[in-house]
Amino acid sequence: MTAPVRVASVARLLHIAGDENRLMQTVLASPAGEVEHTVFILDPPEEMTERERLRWADMTDVYDRNGTEVVHLAESSASGPARTAADRARQVGRLAAEFRRRRIDVLDARMGVPLAMALPAAKAARVPVATLTAYYTSNYDPPVRHLVGQACLLGVDALISDAQATLDDFDRWRWTGRSELVLIPNGIQPVMSTLDRSEARAALGLDVGPDVTVIGQVSRVMPRKAFDVFLRAARLALDTEPELHFAAIGFVSENERPHFEELQRLRDQLGLGDRLTFVSYPGPVADAYRAIDVFAHLSHADSSPFAIHEGMSAGKPSVISALPGNRELVTEGETGLLVPPGDAEATAEAFLHLVKDTALAASLGAGARARFNRRHQPEVMARSHLDLYRRLLTARA
Repeated sequence: MTAPVRVASVARLLHIAGDENRLMQTVLASPAGEVEHTVFILDPPEEMTERERLRWADMTDVYDRNGTEVVHLAESSASGPARTAADRARQVGRLAAEFRRRRIDVLDARMGVPLAMALPAAKAARVPVATLTAYYTSNYDPPVRHLVGQACLLGVDALISDAQATLDDFDRWRWTGRSELVLIPNGIQPVMSTLDRSEARAALGLDVGPDVTVIGQVSRVMPRKAFDVFLRAARLALDTEPELHFAAIGFVSENERPHFEELQRLRDQLGLGDRLTFVSYPGPVADAYRAIDVFAHLSHADSSPFAIHEGMSAGKPSVISALPGNRELVTEGETGLLVPPGDAEATAEAFLHLVKDTALAASLGAGARARFNRRHQPEVMARSHLDLYRRLLTARA
């Protein structure tokens, strides 16, 4: 019997976000007996609200139920920029010791700080294979981060991402072609709500009747997700169809609170009043998709957003910004409608098109769900990682 591949995944934080979700879905879907995962977390939660602490606890609990060990490496309450060089040096030493003790076969470093910390530890511990999962070259802005990123990439056997467009960006960015570039699309469990449409709307605080069409953007509230475009498009669409309702559904971290307040002011300036609801819902994200009729994701910078996969799994007709990675997920007129990033007018026209053409909306939703079922199951993503690990280990041997 083939021995399981021992994988050390190193991430900075353990909160709900795209990369953390991808890692969790990969770990949970990995074939039993073929992979042994250990997840190492560099930093403790930063100052969090009670709801943020619940999210942290929920994610830890998922790993616990799966039997996956999570090792927290933080030694003080300081985090992020406040952590000293000495703190980081001790973490590198501890990582190296843990890698040796566990006889790790593969380092799975996540983008940014985890790579810079884990790679020297892996080299010191003679870990045979090192991989990096990354989504944005902007994480390595010049001058210092750029040099560190380029240096680290020289020690990585494979750079993994969820979109070919992202890999093309890294190929143009890097100095050498040493690392193999590997596309592994996202895979997630389909979102499944236990509530019906009316119950989900009530749970989210959407005070609308059953005949009202709700258009919602579901994503973390941050500038690159372009909720401002969503609000401006809502204003334009309401000028034609005043009975529509819009829901801006997303988690707001303390760091993004100023941006959220700007969005609230924009809502007031646009006169959206009670036709747009901001929702920060602590329940299952599946309830958000159950509550809405049309899904929007209008970001101006993304690789392969989990929210789009969630909307596809829920069978929602969608209006999506035509970023390169998004175009790999959505085919115009088959699985969604694509609009130029930042174009509120085109977005409003797409909203109205789906509201008026219910047959098209139903067809797009069905096409999206069918594509999700074919391409984006977590078991496929996990198996792709394992196949890559075994191939790289064989080449090393």
